Amino acid sequence: MTISKWIIALMCAGSALAGYMVTVVVQSNSECTAMAEQQRHQRDADASFEARPNTRGGVRGY
Repeated sequence: MTISKWIIALMCAGSALAGYMVTVVVQSNSECTAMAEQQRHQRDADASFEARPNTRGGVRGY
């Protein structure tokens, strides 16, 4: 049984389209994960900054 050139071309095009869709989904998911991770780090840094004691003493004249 021979497979025609058109069927092979359609299979290749479908495979390329499916690969593109998977790439878009994975990239979108990783960007969302990176953004959430960056926000978590920012909250941790803010909390760490707020928890530090003020070692410079009071500032007078202001």
